[in-house]
Amino acid sequence: MGFFSTLFGKNKTKNRVNRPIQEMPVNKITYKSDLIDSLKDDHQELFKIYGELVELANNDAFIKVPTKLGEFKLALQAHILVENVQFYVYVEELHKSDPTHSEFIRDVRKEMNTIARVVVNFVKKYQMKVFTPDVKKMFFEELNAIGEALTKRVEMEESKLYTLYVAG
Repeated sequence: MGFFSTLFGKNKTKNRVNRPIQEMPVNKITYKSDLIDSLKDDHQELFKIYGELVELANNDAFIKVPTKLGEFKLALQAHILVENVQFYVYVEELHKSDPTHSEFIRDVRKEMNTIARVVVNFVKKYQMKVFTPDVKKMFFEELNAIGEALTKRVEMEESKLYTLYVAG
């Protein structure tokens, strides 16, 4: 009977309308002492897979390249996801009052998203290709360019960007 009494006004509770709305908890990304080591491990995994791609290409084992490209893409996407959700959100908040660091972080994040698009397009391009001699030549050239960009990027992240990740 309690439900009907309340519904028809016989069992009114005081201040029902005037109760304060509880604030939703803010989900903040917290410092994780092992995050940088984990991101560096991701880098080593990316280099390992990249090396396997180079080895497959050098050994003319192009039949196995599409599968390895899929692994490379997945490893990169997983790494970027962790960086975006755990690393960048944290350091952007930590350094929001420092315009120099904030701009650097934004620029580096934007650059990584560009690199990711290039890699994803590379993978899409060669996952379904028939590897003719001309395609093999283009693949080697593009794979080499990605390797150079990856090396340069990882060196910068590990020597500059990751140093901004400190307990706040």
